[in-house]
Amino acid sequence: MTIDLDRGDARPYFFWDEDLSITELRERLAGADSRERTRLLAKLLREARDIDVWKFVTPRQVAAALPSIASRLGSRRRFWEFLIEGWRHDGLLCDKLIRSGRTLSGHSSPASKTSFSPAAPPRLVFGCATTQHPL
Repeated sequence: MTIDLDRGDARPYFFWDEDLSITELRERLAGADSRERTRLLAKLLREARDIDVWKFVTPRQVAAALPSIASRLGSRRRFWEFLIEGWRHDGLLCDKLIRSGRTLSGHSSPASKTSFSPAAPPRLVFGCATTQHPL
């Protein structure tokens, strides 16, 4: 087990109860299995120091997943909600749920030029037009 998160062959300190190397964690977080990605992201946010989380995922990924994993974060839930909402409030992180060129509020959005398929999940579009450095 290690706190050196550049050692791909070692087990990260926050996965003390799971035999998973840093390289394997990165691969699974980027993998096709959405249930495994969700499980690992929740565990990462719950167990790792916040500064170490960013070595594995982006703020945009955390913001997108937060509604579905919040119940799995235990005492860290309020921290992550506070952080993401603070970044949104400060204009550093913006997200809109887009369905066929419309936001959930029904307003037109130039960000989406693709058609919506009922079988496909809505996609998240990130970025703030008014900020120079979106997360």
